[in-house]
Amino acid sequence: MSSYRILPSGVQDVLTSTQTEAQKLGPALAPLQGWVETAVEATGGSGAVAPALQAFFQNQSSHLQTIARRVEAGLTGAHNATTAYVEGDLEMVTDYQAAAARAASPTPGPFGPGPRAE
Repeated sequence: MSSYRILPSGVQDVLTSTQTEAQKLGPALAPLQGWVETAVEATGGSGAVAPALQAFFQNQSSHLQTIARRVEAGLTGAHNATTAYVEGDLEMVTDYQAAAARAASPTPGPFGPGPRAE
């Protein structure tokens, strides 16, 4: 049987630092439109090159948006999985404590105190 050793605070640290770095992507890409215009101007208005450059930048923009969505999905997935892990641990502890409490206070049987039938 496999087991996990997850340190929730460590996961939170990684998620926080990853999100901080991912947030830098938006401002870094903001000048992209200006680069498109500069590149088109540099072609001297070429009828073939300008549309190709615009198509290239549009294509790359959609790839970068996809990357941003995947980063966000990965962060959300890791957070949700860690939360489920912690909640599962808490549920197991509660179950073990309830079982221990039942075992510690057996109900009397016909011959006096004894193990409780379940």
